[in-house]
Amino acid sequence: MPGPADRTRAAAHWTAERRAAALAASPATASAVASSAVASPQSTGDGSPASSPVPHPDQPFVGVLFYVDGGRDRACTASVVSTPDGDAIATAAHCLVDRRTHAASTLATFVPGAQGATAPHDIWPVRISAVSAAWTATGRASDDAGFARVSGPAGEVLGAEVGAAEPVFGSTLVPVTGPAPRLAILGYPAAGSATAALEACAGRPQHDTGGQTSLPCALGTGAAGSPVVTAAGEQRAVVARPSAGRGVLLATWGADAERALASLHGR
Repeated sequence: MPGPADRTRAAAHWTAERRAAALAASPATASAVASSAVASPQSTGDGSPASSPVPHPDQPFVGVLFYVDGGRDRACTASVVSTPDGDAIATAAHCLVDRRTHAASTLATFVPGAQGATAPHDIWPVRISAVSAAWTATGRASDDAGFARVSGPAGEVLGAEVGAAEPVFGSTLVPVTGPAPRLAILGYPAAGSATAALEACAGRPQHDTGGQTSLPCALGTGAAGSPVVTAAGEQRAVVARPSAGRGVLLATWGADAERALASLHGR
C-alpha cells in the first residue's frame, strides 16, 4: 500500500508547471476538433444540437486526475463519491488502467477543486484502483467505469474536506416511455488549456445509433471521467468518451461498476 514516500514522489512529479503542461497537452484520444467542440454548439448523432458547457461555480468534490501514460503527462476529470472509507473517487476506467497491458496508470494523482494548475485542496495520490470487469473484457464506452482510493495529508479524509456525490447504480437513464431525466455533467473539458476551469453542461440522455447512452453536450477530451449527476446530487454515470460534434458517450453504472467500487472497501 502506498505510503508517505509515494505521496512525496507524486508531489515531486506533479509540480504546478507539470500540471499546467498536462492540461495543455493533447490527450492520446483527442481529435483535431476537440477544442472547437467546446467553443460552439455541434450536432449529435441524431442531428439535434449538442449544448456547449458553461462556467460553473466551484464544486470541490470534482477535480482533475493527473496521470502518466506512455511516458506523457495526461489529465482526466474525476469526482469524490460517498463511501464508508471517505476517500474514493470515480472516473473513466481508461484514466486509471491501460487496457492493452492491464497496468495501472503511473503517478495517478487527484486534485480536487482544481483551478487551472493550482491545487486549492492539496493533491491526493491514487493508492489503489478498480475498474469494470466488463470494460477490461470489451473496451466498450458504456462499461468504461473506474474507481480509486486516494491518500492525502496525514489525518485528512477527502470526503470530509471537499464533499462527495452519492453514487447510484442500476438506474435507467433512458426510460422506455416518457422523457429521460435531465442530467448534468461537471468537468474540465477544455483540452489544450493550461487554465482549464470547471464547467457544466446539462441535457437529457438518449441512445445513440450504436445502442450506447449519450448526452447531447459538446465537450473536449479533458471531460473524460466527468461525473454525470442529478439535481439531487446523485451520481449515476461518468463520461466515457467525449466526442466532438455529436455529444458524449456515457459509462452507465450497473452491477459491474458497483462491484468495482465495493471491491475497494477496506483495502
